[in-house]
Amino acid sequence: MQHIDEQFILKNFDSALKKGHVRAFYQPVIRTLTEQICSVEALARWQDPEMGLLSPYLFISVLEKNRLIHKLDLSILENICITYNEMREKGLPLHPFSINLSRLDFNEMDMLGAISDTLKKYNVPSKAIHIEITESVMLDNTAYFRRIFDSFHEAGFAIFMDDFGSGYSSLNVLKDYSFDVLKIDMRFLSDIGLRSKKNTFICYKYG
Repeated sequence: MQHIDEQFILKNFDSALKKGHVRAFYQPVIRTLTEQICSVEALARWQDPEMGLLSPYLFISVLEKNRLIHKLDLSILENICITYNEMREKGLPLHPFSINLSRLDFNEMDMLGAISDTLKKYNVPSKAIHIEITESVMLDNTAYFRRIFDSFHEAGFAIFMDDFGSGYSSLNVLKDYSFDVLKIDMRFLSDIGLRSKKNTFICYKYG
């Protein structure tokens, strides 16, 4: 198993961003009924010249611990914008791109302002970007994050909840938020009995 220590991450992170070693890899989201691509999820990967491809679990927690995760997320957003414009110039089909944000991003800066400025710089519409957050945002300061997500909605962004059911899960808490899509963690469903499965459905608003 690959081992990268914290100091390696901290020492090389800024340089890796500047040199493009940290970039977005894209995973298509397929609509099962039509088997067509309906969106694309951007995933951060670090391709180090000496250490090879670093998986997110090796560096995400270090960046969060050291309050640097917002720099990664905004860099991935720039990657998305560049890719979006390249596809637009080539006349390729354009699908919304989703980006995963850490709850810590919102503690470090005005993320809505930073994201809006980046999209304006690259002339990318807000409807082209879906904001994905994990359910950990519900653990505290509900009113604060509700205001933030309302502001994102007002600016034209869709808000997705990622990995619902992976930790703290309460459908009752969801009434405090307005999510466009719930992405349910498979582990949440794995223990549901056959009878329960027959009565289980996922309803979401899309685009």
